[in-house]
Amino acid sequence: MAGICRNFDENLYKYYYFPNQKYSIRLVDLLHPVENIQEEDDEPKLYFGTIESTIHLGEHKRPDNIRMTYLKNIQIGVQDFCIKLQDRHQRSHGITDASVGRTVIVYGKVSDNGTGLCFKNLGWGEFALLPRKYDGLLA
Repeated sequence: MAGICRNFDENLYKYYYFPNQKYSIRLVDLLHPVENIQEEDDEPKLYFGTIESTIHLGEHKRPDNIRMTYLKNIQIGVQDFCIKLQDRHQRSHGITDASVGRTVIVYGKVSDNGTGLCFKNLGWGEFALLPRKYDGLLA
């Protein structure tokens, strides 16, 4: 994802081939907004969303604690939508307490998380922060 986010303005109209696709598709046509997701989806897709808040869980702030990074979701019935991953993994991708308002690109499955939905068990290259200068391209 980091490679796609670099020079995002140029990459947006390039064709990409992702696993389980029959043919390559333009990046702009592959991106799904997180704010419109209503239910779980076992098929991995490319999503983008805006970080509303992020919380490092645990009494003591350790790198192996879970960080819940909440993304904007406007669907009725979805209590919350988050990236649920260890703090060290999120920090290595630039997601910290100062990331509120930033856009994140994620390739993964949508899973349940209590009364909400989430991305969990993401691999190293399956999410990245979009550089601020490209935020307007997905608005």
